[in-house]
Amino acid sequence: MSKKRKPFIDESKLKNNPFTLGLIIKANMVPVKGLDASGKAVSIIRPMESQGHTKIFHSADTRNMIINMAPVAIKLFVWIAYNIERNKDWIWLNSDWFNKKAAFSSVNSYKKAVIELIDNGIIIETSIKTVYYVNMRILFFGSRLEKYQDHVVIGTAPTIQQQDQADKDNPNPFE
Repeated sequence: MSKKRKPFIDESKLKNNPFTLGLIIKANMVPVKGLDASGKAVSIIRPMESQGHTKIFHSADTRNMIINMAPVAIKLFVWIAYNIERNKDWIWLNSDWFNKKAAFSSVNSYKKAVIELIDNGIIIETSIKTVYYVNMRILFFGSRLEKYQDHVVIGTAPTIQQQDQADKDNPNPFE
């Protein structure tokens, strides 16, 4: 078997994921505004997870960029993912706090991490010292649909056949 190609995985041969043992996903029923088939505005109630979660948007280029960053920059990226506030596209970075939590003693390591995240387009400086904009194309906590309503373009979801063909065209998403 080639080590460069993702093998076919027969999911029926996988047992239950042991991480599901005792799993409880807390959710709240939340009203969501939308449009019905005729285009009329409607509000539906649907479950939404109550635990916060940050989305890292899939992109081979971003994945490759992050995996090739220095370890301290990857740690800062993860720290940002866990500390960004809901529907905010900026974050306040505190070098003392980060260095303590990440077990770094050098402010220079922190500065190198910040520079690397800036160079890779993950964060960018604002007019306020120690506050950085976060690239919402890569990372976001909350709903980009709510935050950036003027930037939403409604398209059509690919059909199952289109998705199957895309999977066949790119059988190894790790390349």
